[in-house]
Amino acid sequence: MTANAIIGSIQEGRAERAISSLKKLTSPVVKVKRKGIIEEIPSREVVPGDVIIFETGDKIPADARVIERGNLKLDEAVLTGESVASEKYVTPIKPEAKVTEQKNMVFSGTQVVAGHGEAVVVATGVHTQMGEIARTVQEAEEDIPIMRRMAHFSRWIIKAVVFVMVFTLVVGLLRAYDLYDMFLVVLSQLVSAIPEGLPVALTVALSIGMYRMAKRNVLIRRLAAIETLGSVTAICTDKTGTLTRNEMTATSAFIGFNDYEITCVGFVPEGTFIKEGRGIDPADDDPFIQAVKIGGLCNNAKLYKEKETWRLFGDPTEGALVVLAYKAGIDLDLLNNTVPGVFEIPFDSASKLMVTLHRAGDKNVVMV
Repeated sequence: MTANAIIGSIQEGRAERAISSLKKLTSPVVKVKRKGIIEEIPSREVVPGDVIIFETGDKIPADARVIERGNLKLDEAVLTGESVASEKYVTPIKPEAKVTEQKNMVFSGTQVVAGHGEAVVVATGVHTQMGEIARTVQEAEEDIPIMRRMAHFSRWIIKAVVFVMVFTLVVGLLRAYDLYDMFLVVLSQLVSAIPEGLPVALTVALSIGMYRMAKRNVLIRRLAAIETLGSVTAICTDKTGTLTRNEMTATSAFIGFNDYEITCVGFVPEGTFIKEGRGIDPADDDPFIQAVKIGGLCNNAKLYKEKETWRLFGDPTEGALVVLAYKAGIDLDLLNNTVPGVFEIPFDSASKLMVTLHRAGDKNVVMV
């Protein structure tokens, strides 16, 4: 029992320390407006009544009521399971509206994928929608596979031990052994039948699993979670976009009365271009290059490489056009410096377009 407790405490303690260190490293800050002054504070210091300011890429620190917005869209998949970004407004809603219908609210843990806005904080911590979910999960009764198996195994052992004890007692009495001696024999059988090494063996096995998961950059807080994870045989869901990579890719285009096909998927800026059934160099096709440049300039998404992985900052739809531009050999950073943007009308679902104004030498150029 001592070894079992020591091994379990060491493994779970390591996981807790690692998680605590990660929390300190990723402690987010948020912009708030207090007494008319904008300042940056740790998100844990946000209180109801604060006016928070956020823009594309920011994570919402608390539940808040939107008071100002500019093409504001949030990814609320962690809360609602909906992979499509939710557009936010400042108009009032009905008090009985569900979370998915509260278009004038931003919620803790969600992320801004487009636009900017300001909101008044109405709930923090456990009082937020995410806090409600966390509390519900904590209050739920545990029924993990390993507990069910151990309970089944324990019942089987008890039945077997009782049968052996009764059989031994009956045989002893039939052979006229002393009742007290038979009682001691039966009691010794009962004690020896209890598998004292089983908890230790189980803890060691789960600790090895936790160690192997840690080597693959997965932190497990509790030992029992290892066995639960290993028992999963099927995941049932009705929201594929939430569980998949949530990437969008431009694979075809219709420009200048010509059809184009673009190979490759994801954010990797590599691929081939096919026009009317034959491969082409996009640099030699002026209408195509012009359209791709417009798509890349009239855009707020950014593509960057993190170690060996390409990642996108911004809306996946805009990101698809940015990746297309890089596939076509266009350096958008250089292009943005050559024709810098001076004005922007963000994309709006009502007008279904986005407009940017760029300075090209002594002229202004509008991209739509």
